[in-house]
Amino acid sequence: VTVGLDDAGSTLTDPRQDTERRVEGKALLEQVVNVATPREARIINLLIDGFALHEAARLLKMPKGAAVSCMEDFYCRARAVIS
Repeated sequence: VTVGLDDAGSTLTDPRQDTERRVEGKALLEQVVNVATPREARIINLLIDGFALHEAARLLKMPKGAAVSCMEDFYCRARAVIS
């Protein structure tokens, strides 16, 4: 968490403790996961685990460009689901 001088008097909340936000995020994830292909799901799981996209591509033995394209396709379909 980065705190600037302007934030000195304000209270910072831990997003992991924001239950309502977590519930909304889980519901959204449940909606969009249905549009993910198995390949996209593997990449997403690695990203959730903290890997960068290029690292996920390397672990899945695919070119970085293919992983980027895969995530772009997923993003377009996911946006349609949540719109």
